[in-house]
Amino acid sequence: MLVACKSRRTLFCCRVSDQVDRRLLLAVSAAVLVATDLLLAAATGAASLIGGIVLWGLSVGLSQGLLAALVASAAPVERLWNRVGVPATFYAGARFAGLALLGLAQQIQVRPTNSGPSAAA
Repeated sequence: MLVACKSRRTLFCCRVSDQVDRRLLLAVSAAVLVATDLLLAAATGAASLIGGIVLWGLSVGLSQGLLAALVASAAPVERLWNRVGVPATFYAGARFAGLALLGLAQQIQVRPTNSGPSAAA
């Protein structure tokens, strides 16, 4: 579900970037990212934390769609794979590696050692 929503945001931003000045979209994306950082920094409860996470997802969707549109429009047709496909492949590989490391970290149980002042008591 999350991937579907992210894909819709990205496609929406790609379509909007064809009709609106891309510098304006870049400014909006940066403003949403700044608002996200401020909201997450000042978060005191679950509601503000969830709001910050939603804003962060929106800023990622805005920036990814915009960057995809910028790269696609700047790349010559014969080199489009080099400009779009190769970074996407590296991104997918990095995501897979990160998830594999997360799974490994969950399998390894790290236990804290009692070597502080409270250990002697």
